[in-house]
Amino acid sequence: MTETNEQIHPIVRELQDLVSLAETSSESIDRLNEVRERNILATLFGGLMVYGGLILAFVISLDSKGQIAALGAKYQIGAGAGAGTLMLAGVYTLYRALRSRERVRHDLGVEREIHGRILSLIDDQMRRLEAGPVLSPVALVTLEIRIRRLYRGEGKQVGLPSAE
Repeated sequence: MTETNEQIHPIVRELQDLVSLAETSSESIDRLNEVRERNILATLFGGLMVYGGLILAFVISLDSKGQIAALGAKYQIGAGAGAGTLMLAGVYTLYRALRSRERVRHDLGVEREIHGRILSLIDDQMRRLEAGPVLSPVALVTLEIRIRRLYRGEGKQVGLPSAE
């Protein structure tokens, strides 16, 4: 079957639509994975800030002999404010990262499920295409390349017809 812009077989059109939808889904998964990685770094950074604030508060309060230092009031207030600010900033960073983590985890699960269903439909359409209309070799290879890109890290490949 030859294809023109005016007349594309319905199976081929549906397959192209599914591939486009799966590509969009893959982009969403990639974006969510990037957000998840940033959340991991923010969680680590927030934890380090809280830990650093605690260490700062403890170290500032010691004198050279390891005893609790008798610091001046201005010095104690400044050191305490600095350590407290660092700890509060760390707690806030942790809170935002952990809250975002749950939303991203949910969205990523939904998007992966959708992506899997689309890939299953693509596989079905490719089997229907094998039994029915034949694409030109160039059109078939183009579709195969687009489909194979969708299976990054999925561990399985769709049954693709040969271009001959």
